[in-house]
Amino acid sequence: MEQLRIDELKTFIISLIDSGVTQTEIGKRLGYSRSQVSKFIDGGKVSDEFLAAVEKLKEEHPEHKEVTEAKKSVEDLDFILTKDAKNILGVCKATESINGFSVILGNAGTGKTETVKQFVKSSSNVVYIRCNCLMATRDILKAIGRACGTVLQANSKSEMFEELIEYLIHNPKILIFDEIDQIMPVKNINKIETIRNLHDIVKEYGNSLIMVGSLAVEHHFKKRSMNENYGQIDSRIDYVYKTQGLSEAELLNILSEFNIADSAKMEIVNLILRTTKGGIRWLTKVLNKCLDIAELEGGTITKDIVKSATTIMML
Repeated sequence: MEQLRIDELKTFIISLIDSGVTQTEIGKRLGYSRSQVSKFIDGGKVSDEFLAAVEKLKEEHPEHKEVTEAKKSVEDLDFILTKDAKNILGVCKATESINGFSVILGNAGTGKTETVKQFVKSSSNVVYIRCNCLMATRDILKAIGRACGTVLQANSKSEMFEELIEYLIHNPKILIFDEIDQIMPVKNINKIETIRNLHDIVKEYGNSLIMVGSLAVEHHFKKRSMNENYGQIDSRIDYVYKTQGLSEAELLNILSEFNIADSAKMEIVNLILRTTKGGIRWLTKVLNKCLDIAELEGGTITKDIVKSATTIMML
């Protein structure tokens, strides 16, 4: 009986999609994400609350009622459960399970930050620290304290370090450092070593460490010179994941949500794969610009609109 209910609701959702309503719009009407709608269609397990929301939507939209399509939007493209996103989340969970130390690397705009932020939302024990090039070691220690919800009382760096140790022993956290490149100046490993040393000490109490940065970080970690030896860090890394970027299949799946001519879809796919290595950030920018132009020229994104949009963008 339950499976029959699920099949009927899935058929209803598919009928909405066939009539021109996007998965994004369906998600908005249900109060869930696009990925949840996609998961339901693909046969994934969903909550009773989700099924109830679909039933309510079905009651409001009987089969004889025409469903009008809302204007397409790219506002939720900041996070899509791509292959990269699934792998990053998997690395984060695996790191948590062993109180480990992992590194997530990739080209700019490939979804690293948005994905780890999704992981941050999954648990109150995950804290996110965004690094910047102006941070001194003292600033890093203070940032860790703030992210953990505590204010360090000590004045010296060594005392602040000890205070953080005491806090993390009693309040284990998963520490995520984003933009790690920013605190890796040439011939100075003190900032990274401070974070590594902190994790070494508190790891056994349930603390984990995840660093996120560009592919150049791997080159740094392999250095073994007199002034820049990352051996103590590199040897402790449990997992390394490098983003691949959006594949052609993933790009076409995303573009299917919009009113785009086939020739224009391939123009966008080739552009994103060629110039940004599958970057979702640039896909969002290209789509937004194309939608702006298409709104003035009939609504459909054509190959000419794509070319017009990209001539004024730095791609």
